[in-house]
Amino acid sequence: MNKRTTIRFRTLIRFSLPYLLILAILCVLSGATSQSTYQLMLEESMEYHLLALNDSMRLLERTLAGLDAFSATLNHYEPLTKVLYASEGAPLVSNLLALREELMYYSDTNGILEDYLVYGKSSGVIVTGRRVFLRPEWYYGGMLAYGGLSYEEWLGTILTISGRSRFYPATEAQIGPEKQRYILYVKPFINLGNGQIVGQTAFYLNETAVLSQLADAMRGDGMFVQLTSGETLLSHYGAECDSLSALDRGGESGEYETISLNGEDYYLVSVKAAQFPLELRMGIPAHLLQKQCSERLRGVYLCTALLMALVAAVAVFTILRNREPLIGLARHAPGKGDMRSIASAFTHLQKERDTLSQVVTTQNTQLREALFRQIMYGLNSSEAQVETQLEYVGVTLGGPTGRMHALYLVIDDEMEDDVDRASLAEFDLRYAQLRDLLEREFSSAFTLLLLEDHNQIALLYDPPAEGDLAPLHALYQRARTGLGLGVHLYLGSSFSQLRHACRSFSEARRLMRGDAQKSERYLAVESYRKDADCFDYGARDEERLLNLIDRAAQDEIEAMLSIIFRHNFEERALSAHMCELLYSRMVSTLVQAEHRVPLTEPELLAPRGDGDPRAFFAALRRHIGLMCEQANIDRQQVRQQTDQEMLVFIQEHFTNSELSITMLATHFGRSESYVSSRIKSLLGQPFSGYVEHLRVNRANELLTQGKMRITEISLAVGYNSPTAFGRAYKRVTGITPSEYLLRQNQEKEDPHHEL
Repeated sequence: MNKRTTIRFRTLIRFSLPYLLILAILCVLSGATSQSTYQLMLEESMEYHLLALNDSMRLLERTLAGLDAFSATLNHYEPLTKVLYASEGAPLVSNLLALREELMYYSDTNGILEDYLVYGKSSGVIVTGRRVFLRPEWYYGGMLAYGGLSYEEWLGTILTISGRSRFYPATEAQIGPEKQRYILYVKPFINLGNGQIVGQTAFYLNETAVLSQLADAMRGDGMFVQLTSGETLLSHYGAECDSLSALDRGGESGEYETISLNGEDYYLVSVKAAQFPLELRMGIPAHLLQKQCSERLRGVYLCTALLMALVAAVAVFTILRNREPLIGLARHAPGKGDMRSIASAFTHLQKERDTLSQVVTTQNTQLREALFRQIMYGLNSSEAQVETQLEYVGVTLGGPTGRMHALYLVIDDEMEDDVDRASLAEFDLRYAQLRDLLEREFSSAFTLLLLEDHNQIALLYDPPAEGDLAPLHALYQRARTGLGLGVHLYLGSSFSQLRHACRSFSEARRLMRGDAQKSERYLAVESYRKDADCFDYGARDEERLLNLIDRAAQDEIEAMLSIIFRHNFEERALSAHMCELLYSRMVSTLVQAEHRVPLTEPELLAPRGDGDPRAFFAALRRHIGLMCEQANIDRQQVRQQTDQEMLVFIQEHFTNSELSITMLATHFGRSESYVSSRIKSLLGQPFSGYVEHLRVNRANELLTQGKMRITEISLAVGYNSPTAFGRAYKRVTGITPSEYLLRQNQEKEDPHHEL
């Protein structure tokens, strides 16, 4: 091999090194990001299903809120009162038509509410969107029957008049021209004249329409969806599961976990309603999600392989076309044709430089997005490695305070409709302007991460000073006045280390979806929500107030009433009509309580929306005080009655060998410690000692009669063996049953013999 051939061979190797380096970088990046890419794809799929669940729950909550508002108006609906207390004759059709229009005003149900039923003690009225007709009904034994059918034939559910709002599981019923499955939502109907519950309003929610939003989400085989209320399964779709309790894993709403059910692994996502005791659960088979993610990941691998093949092809083509590489031309004198080779080499080097620049830019973009997703959803590598990779792609985090916040910027959909834009392209332009605004004027305070949805942007907020919210308010004002976009800002808790960023983003997502209590981290400057004419007193507030009244917890009641007053009259400016609706609902809460006291306060009997709210709340506090006193009296009476019933139960069942503290606790629905302490307090001795005395006294009567043997007597008085009977007898009397019989016989033979 001559010197010139050696130089060309070395030059060929040196010329190939950049291409080999590019191939090596592609291999390393592909392997490093495959696992994180797979996890991100899995989380994106879960987020998609979670958003579908959230949309369905919001639709259902809007429907139920409308039904609650409609039920509140029934308390003052004079034509309806005449219908409910009418005789068996037909009511006025005009009143029924007005009632139907009232429901249509308060409820935008989108097909969920098929029919509803309003009933009283003498006659019932069914009003649908198509017709109005009567259905006779009556009460018997605390249960409800419809149209001559028993409750088993009608719904398979016993409806008791307890005065509480509740849900009943979906079942098939004939409402209208055809049978369908319905979920029953029952609200009490209150007569404010005497403060008594005179009936209930039952709304039949079409089961299929309730979960109609999940049609796109439930495309995979083996998936299931459940709607639950507390421990009650309201409806179930898709794959069968063992039981409701098998899925009761707890956890916060909006989170997901892996469960095993019927030998199959599922990813479980759930969404809880904010104002109602409802929860939507979806189970997605793990193999289905893994298959989808693997298919998408194969596409990533294919693109990487194609890119590597393209780089290799460019390298081979360049080497074959240029027999004299550019680097080697400097090693020998130019010959014939070398100038053409130099020009060609320069051209190809420029192309390769552009190609390499595009590859590096693409890889940096992909790496930056992968790193941002790790920050938002959890690090897959050490914090130091992530920081090093961020510096590599030109991202620097951390500012003067050393603490950052997760931030979601959400463009208000209602505000989008108000913007005058001819097409979607114009909105995309406004979104691009919003990004430019962030990068141009707020780059020191905000780091733009990802566009997660068409109107959701994930950012990192680096405040100039601890607790400084001025940049957030400035961003809101610039977006509204400069771009005409209404935005909401959802701020997570602060963090100083990247591994804690995912927790802050999780908090911000829960705030955004309404799964967490609103706090100071929900920022909507000039928010239209506070300006809306809507009172803040939901079903959960009502349930909590009823529980506090039942426990006579006056301090907690006072604190809760103060919060309700502040939210509705200090932070809002309600109209007179909305104030009257709030008063009506709070009065209906009072008459739903178990410990009822007749309404005597004028402010409660006829609340006026244009009156002083302080006077209404003062009357409310006085009446609740009377209810708490009545609750204490009722509790004392119940305790005395229970004590007497327990003693009678013991005296009637002491000959039962199974009699125990556990049996008493189960029978009377009390704890074993409570039953034991009450018996000892009433009798001055433990339960076991009292039962032994009763059994021994009964045994003495049977021994005196002389008709049964000791073995038979032991079984008759509640002992399973003569040995146990003998020990108990000796503990009480000091002698054995045989000695007692002997003394009895001696007394009969010698009347003067002393026992």
